[in-house]
Amino acid sequence: MDFDEYGRPVEPDQEDRRTLRQIADEVDMVDEVDEVAVAAYARGRRVTVTDEERLHGIVRAVGYGVKYAEVDQAHGLYKGSTQRFVLRMRREYEEQGRVFPEMPRPSDGREFTELEVVDVRTRSVAGTSDHVLAVEYDTTPEDIGHICRGRRYGQYGGPVRAPRQGPSRRSREHWVTGDYQFPEKQAS
Repeated sequence: MDFDEYGRPVEPDQEDRRTLRQIADEVDMVDEVDEVAVAAYARGRRVTVTDEERLHGIVRAVGYGVKYAEVDQAHGLYKGSTQRFVLRMRREYEEQGRVFPEMPRPSDGREFTELEVVDVRTRSVAGTSDHVLAVEYDTTPEDIGHICRGRRYGQYGGPVRAPRQGPSRRSREHWVTGDYQFPEKQAS
């Protein structure tokens, strides 16, 4: 459909026998990706995406420090599905003579402001996972862990996470020596 200079629809020529597909401009759908869907897929939301969008979402997730297995888990896929998909897409790109997107390394060395550090530490103590915070702050979960434990930005405030406590030696000794007593079942 076309419009004249006054915005009124122009009636098509009745003698023109071309189909709409012949009239429409050619669009190269290979490079068309929905950036909103890509961002949602990279963050682990279950959205409907094309193969191209899925690939770009995986590339973005890898940049956030997410592993293929974690992408599988977030999207309810079988273990190894993402890895097989990436290999299949790499082959397709090579067969078509296209350049495969480079898998970025997780961003390291990102500098945080004092407000960001305090926010990360506060939200971590409140129960937000390191992976979620890493995606939001465009860094790796390891960097978030270092910030929360005070290894990085120790000069800034905010609650610092206590060091991890391994299983107590005493509990292992009970199991090995066999002197562990199971609690007796109560008669019902």
